[in-house]
Amino acid sequence: MEEFRPMQNWKWVGPFLWLTVHYDHRFDAVDASRTRLTWTVDADGFGAAAFGRIFAAIYSRNLDKAIPRLVSCISKQGEQTIQEEYYHDRT
Repeated sequence: MEEFRPMQNWKWVGPFLWLTVHYDHRFDAVDASRTRLTWTVDADGFGAAAFGRIFAAIYSRNLDKAIPRLVSCISKQGEQTIQEEYYHDRT
């Protein structure tokens, strides 16, 4: 973990082959019920520009699968919270 700012972002650094990869996860409030997530990935090291494109393609495919799962999970938690509040208020 390189940086942690609750409700704003977190950054971490890790190795990938001979490269050093920097990940930044940003959270920006859009309105009271929506948040924009932005992932930024940078790399340092020999051939980072060329190899970075390959890494980005692989990472993008992983995110294309992970993001809908994250949205589904968050939505289910939100529905569960609404249901819990509804039933709690009725008892």
